[in-house]
Amino acid sequence: MSLPKTFLAIGIAIIFALFIGYTLDVIYKEPSYGDYKKENVSYTETRNEYDAAKSSYQLNLFVILSVIGIIAIIAGLYLHSYEGIGSGILGGGVLTATYGFIRSWQTLDEYFKIFLLFLILILLIYLGYKKLDKRIKK
Repeated sequence: MSLPKTFLAIGIAIIFALFIGYTLDVIYKEPSYGDYKKENVSYTETRNEYDAAKSSYQLNLFVILSVIGIIAIIAGLYLHSYEGIGSGILGGGVLTATYGFIRSWQTLDEYFKIFLLFLILILLIYLGYKKLDKRIKK
């Protein structure tokens, strides 16, 4: 891949991930502690409600970002004939899925994290071997 196509791919990947992340932040608002603060309700109850809502939010965010990331990775692999664009979308999918992991890392179970990281690693290696290896041989 030429230098301009490489920079195009990097630019698309970064802007794609930022676009998805920011759009999701605008559309799907993170719970605020102030929304759960009520009169005549103890701090512990308020905190428990807020923590439950935030945990649910982070899990939903993880699922949404992972699905978008996987779709982008697959789309990038199928757009391999447009080197800079396909690579950029693929990279944006990887960054988006990574962003989902980072945002919800606290919420996920430790064994679930291991399983998901392993699954995604295997998926990326498999797709890369099947799709990118064919492209390199041509």
